[in-house]
Amino acid sequence: MIPAGIIHQKNNFYTARIVGNCGEFSAQELIAIAQIASTYGNGKITATSRGTIEIEQISPDNIESMLAEIKAHNLRLGGTGTTVRAIVSCKGTTCTKGLYDVHALATELDDLFYGQIVPKKLKIGVFGCINSLGKAKSQDIGIMPSFKNPHKFEIYISVDC
Repeated sequence: MIPAGIIHQKNNFYTARIVGNCGEFSAQELIAIAQIASTYGNGKITATSRGTIEIEQISPDNIESMLAEIKAHNLRLGGTGTTVRAIVSCKGTTCTKGLYDVHALATELDDLFYGQIVPKKLKIGVFGCINSLGKAKSQDIGIMPSFKNPHKFEIYISVDC
């Protein structure tokens, strides 16, 4: 059985989706992902809009070996199926416009909800300033600081959620 995070592609190849810590990867993780892509895929990786990384063009014959390598490097495979997807966040923790520690809240939500089975894929985003209002509203659940009430949040919930 193909595990979550392995996606069937054209021409009987597969893609492996690696999930970071709310879009962040360490240099060591990126080096490991690059090595895995070179060994088991076509040497290319793709960054996704949810802050995950995909290793492309994996032969079915390479999946088991690649999965062992992913596990050996403590990388997280997933972000597929009817689950809570990778939590996205802006750079509000370090950005001059960010009003709070965006990454800390996103990580807390990720720890609580990532990968839980839900009726349909569920996308959560955490943002730190008014510049991300459109992004917050495009998530199934979008969280950002209130601009009318300091120290409070506005939460946007999609009607399709």
